[in-house]
Amino acid sequence: MEQKVDYKDFKRKLQRSLMWQFLREKSEYGSKMSERGFQQICVDNAGILAYKLGLNDALAESLAICKGSYFPVYGKAGKNAVHEYLESKNANKTDNELGYEFVKYDMIESFMSCPKEFDDYLKELFSDNAKTSSVPEVRIAAICYELMELIKPAMSISHSKFLEIEKETFKELEKQCLEKGDVVQIKEFPEIENIAIPTKIELSDSDKKIVFKELDDLTSKNDFNQSILEFIETGYLPEPEKELE
Repeated sequence: MEQKVDYKDFKRKLQRSLMWQFLREKSEYGSKMSERGFQQICVDNAGILAYKLGLNDALAESLAICKGSYFPVYGKAGKNAVHEYLESKNANKTDNELGYEFVKYDMIESFMSCPKEFDDYLKELFSDNAKTSSVPEVRIAAICYELMELIKPAMSISHSKFLEIEKETFKELEKQCLEKGDVVQIKEFPEIENIAIPTKIELSDSDKKIVFKELDDLTSKNDFNQSILEFIETGYLPEPEKELE
């Protein structure tokens, strides 16, 4: 009989993993703000929701850590660059496939074992059906991650505006959950898109060249798939060289 997973201990191990540590150094393209802070808010919210619904808060937080840690250098723009590179090598993968493979790769690199139960949850988390999963903690992690992606642009305006929107949107989600006794779908928050300055999505040509060169260097020396995951994990790239006038 398989031993029950102690998710409080498992969460502590994830917080010491390489993917969570490297996240501190990463930010969205064009931003100087550490992604670690945003994802910590996502994790905290997932834990609060799960606790108030009488669910396993440590499991929800563990899943949120994994979802938020799949974050290459340059964030969303970096993900697009990685996929563009994969397409050029005829090695297409979906974003969910890459995310799942990355988390499993990092656990090995961090000397962590992944219980089969958690592995099953991970597969659901990195799927198109995460927000309708039969496991409520998976739904919470997916919904809180989406919530963070919606309110993150508000930080472009001010920290106080970000906190104001974060508080109001989470309060609404919490209210829906508690009233229905289940994790409900997140509502659209169009007001956020109206008041927040959108972040850049497309990399400049010079930054793309740096990404592709880094990937070429890595994939020429190591296993192709492992090199892609290593690139996603570390994410350290030099600043683009300025052209001489």
